Amino acid sequence: MTSSDERTEVKQKAYSLKTPTNNYMTRSVFIATGAKPTKLPDIDVSSLEGRGVSYCATCDGNFFAGKEVVVVGGGDTAAADALYLSRIASRVHLVHRRDELRANHWYQERVLKDENIVVHWNCVVTGVEETADSLSGVVLKDVLSSEISLLSCDGLFVAIGTQPTTEWLEGIIERDEQGYLVTDSECETSLPGVYAIGDVRQTPLRQVLTAAADGAIAAEAAVKFLAS
Repeated sequence: MTSSDERTEVKQKAYSLKTPTNNYMTRSVFIATGAKPTKLPDIDVSSLEGRGVSYCATCDGNFFAGKEVVVVGGGDTAAADALYLSRIASRVHLVHRRDELRANHWYQERVLKDENIVVHWNCVVTGVEETADSLSGVVLKDVLSSEISLLSCDGLFVAIGTQPTTEWLEGIIERDEQGYLVTDSECETSLPGVYAIGDVRQTPLRQVLTAAADGAIAAEAAVKFLAS
């Protein structure tokens, strides 16, 4: 279920799933449409994804051991990424468009005390520099003075949020303010027999391991639901 054309009609004892190519009737549904990382608003860095640009520090951090990296963002994810990378990279530059972090106090304290993290306040990334095959630096703009500077680096980690692929479920299944599906401890959504697993649901950690665990929990719950 990945097409924006999909719709779900709730019947009394079954769900009708409509896709561009077929219709399906089922008593139980697993939703695993994931979430997309929010891209930088001012520039397109898609050509450098996998060549220095990443959206997952825990996934790709080890590729930058002993190298200089930039993390963009000011929330919990950006702070956590900066702290994680500070144990791997030679230097971490945290770029934030405001003069204070939005991350919780626990993260803020540790980021500001970490000698391997340099915070660039009131700055945004407006450009990138690259060699023949990889990222070599980012262009920073001070949002207060409009001053432009070049910061050499080997990696750019974008941590300004994610967007769950749930717009097609608006008005059908309960979502939180950010659009993530709300579930109970068995990954069941507001619709009986409909389960959300992985990045698409409201959860404090989004990793392959936790998504796999969601699948196991939801599968067990679905078996009990179908037997009831």
